[in-house]
Amino acid sequence: MKCPPKSQSQMIVDIITVFGGANSKTIIFCPTKQMANDIMQSVTVKYKKELLHGDIPQKQREIIMELFRQNKISVIITTDVMARGIDLPDLDLVLLVEPPNDVDAYVHRSGRTGRMGRDGICITLYNNYNKTLLERIEKQTKINFEKVDPPQPMDIMAASCRDSVKNLDKIYHNLNEDIMNVFKNFTDEIVNEYTDERKLIASLLCITGGIDNNLNLGSRSFITGLQNSKTLEIRIKNETIQNRGFLYKLLNNAMN
Repeated sequence: MKCPPKSQSQMIVDIITVFGGANSKTIIFCPTKQMANDIMQSVTVKYKKELLHGDIPQKQREIIMELFRQNKISVIITTDVMARGIDLPDLDLVLLVEPPNDVDAYVHRSGRTGRMGRDGICITLYNNYNKTLLERIEKQTKINFEKVDPPQPMDIMAASCRDSVKNLDKIYHNLNEDIMNVFKNFTDEIVNEYTDERKLIASLLCITGGIDNNLNLGSRSFITGLQNSKTLEIRIKNETIQNRGFLYKLLNNAMN
């Protein structure tokens, strides 16, 4: 997945939401401890996350790993500490923030998921500066990578709704009287006034968030991954595209 450096933090959040989600386990591999620290600070996922690298004491690493196995932690941000010799048969998503320099490193990192007959996803972020590393890995491993577009706001909203619906049954069966009493005044009003499917959809939008008062989902460029940008396809008949200025003039005329 192509990702410009300045969009990386938000892209990581969206990838975890869409390709992982609630009740899943994700490992984010970083090339350095400093980058792992930076991502730990900048990535604000709604799932519990922990940092794991060589500066973390061994005892604390063991505690983190045990919590991860028990599904009490959903996301681990790490370096090569977790690339080898760690058995996690139920890991759903591996995310590499950039292609590694070493082909074996890619094999070991991506191999943490899709184990023991289970399905798994490995996504590698790249940009114009490190694209050749990805091409070298693809050639030497004889793996045909699938290029995927950055998650669009509609994908993120759908994934959030998916997770909300998943959790409904669990919450429903664990409700107690104290919680029921807190919400009952509001639910009576909602049940009486909002009964059709359109109003149920409106309720799900409120629950999942991420939408403004104008119901504008926004967009992300398919080419660069930049937020609030659009990718345009221009088709021209009976003319030759001479230079960029020619395209700018077309766009300007179309917008005016």
